[in-house]
Amino acid sequence: MHREGCSTWRSLQGGVIMSLAKQINIIVEQMPEKKQILILELLKTMISPDDILTDEDIADIKQARTEFARNEYVKHEDINWD
Repeated sequence: MHREGCSTWRSLQGGVIMSLAKQINIIVEQMPEKKQILILELLKTMISPDDILTDEDIADIKQARTEFARNEYVKHEDINWD
């Protein structure tokens, strides 16, 4: 059963749990190449440049996680909101 926001779900083939990306790949590979091209173009329209992480984004996220793990952050109550 599919759950919203979940990256895996039970396959209809034997109840095996596999990633959604793998299931999509299996389905697309069974299609004729002309349909694969259409699916690719459709998927491209669903991604904006803002959805793609750059190397800099990844480095910033890693740094933020490291700082958070060390308790190196400003607590909400310490911020002067006035």
